[in-house]
Amino acid sequence: MVYACEGTKKKRAHQTMSLIFAYLTDLTTPSSVNIHQTSDVTYPSRRHLYGHALEHFVVQELRAFVSCTFGEDKIMSYWRTLDNKYEVDVMICDALTHHVEVAIEVKSADYVVSNDTKSLKVFSEEHPDAKLILLSMEERPRMLNGIEVWQVTQFLQGLWNRKWL
Repeated sequence: MVYACEGTKKKRAHQTMSLIFAYLTDLTTPSSVNIHQTSDVTYPSRRHLYGHALEHFVVQELRAFVSCTFGEDKIMSYWRTLDNKYEVDVMICDALTHHVEVAIEVKSADYVVSNDTKSLKVFSEEHPDAKLILLSMEERPRMLNGIEVWQVTQFLQGLWNRKWL
C-alpha cells in the first residue's frame, strides 16, 4: 500500500490510501478501451497512457528499492490537496517521525518547463527541507526552480547505487 500524506499546517491533504492494485488497473482499463487506436505514443490519448505507465514503473521501482534497502524504516506516501489542484506522486518518509526526506514527481515530457514544477513548489512550502526531484525524459540532469530534474533511467541507476537515499 502507498499511504496518503497526513494534513499539514497550511494545506489540507487527502487522507485515503492508494492500493498498488489501483496503479495496475490504471494501466489496463484505458488501454483496453483505446485498443482500436494507433499505438503511437505521440497520439494524444496514448500520451496519457504513457504517462500513467511511466509513473507506475517508477512507483514500482521505488517500492522495491525502499523495501529492499530500508525494510520498515521508511515508508512511501503521496500528497494531494483536497481540491486536486496539486499532487506529488511519491514521498519517501521516515516511518517513525513521518519526516519527508524526498518528494518525487514523474512527468512523461521530453522537456519540462517551469509550470511542471508547481506541485513540488507548493509541497515545499510545507516541507522545506525535503529533497525535490522531477523525473522526465530529458537527456541531461539540471536544476529548475530549485528542483532537481533527472531523466528516469539515470535516476533509477543512481537510486540503486544509493545516490539519493
